[in-house]
Amino acid sequence: MFLSILHSFAIFDYTLNIYFKQEKYRKFELIYLIFLFFATIS
Repeated sequence: MFLSILHSFAIFDYTLNIYFKQEKYRKFELIYLIFLFFATIS
């Protein structure tokens, strides 16, 4: 459940990067990677 939410968020973030190409959206990728890391080890 949690991983599916993260996966959807990653797709959303990827879509934002395609349409906007702005550096401010890079922080969402970092947040996603951190959550994915903790979800994997927990």
